[in-house]
Amino acid sequence: LSIRKSISKLDHAVSELIAQGKDEEEITRELNSIIQKHSTKTNPELAA
Repeated sequence: LSIRKSISKLDHAVSELIAQGKDEEEITRELNSIIQKHSTKTNPELAA
């Protein structure tokens, strides 16, 4: 799966959330927490 394709799906999901009037700061917090959850920098055990 290409990064571009995945980001495109994410882009679409975010635009839908904003269109529904969701709080942009909340969306940003949620996206950051997802990135951190999957990051080997914040979760070194994922790299093991």
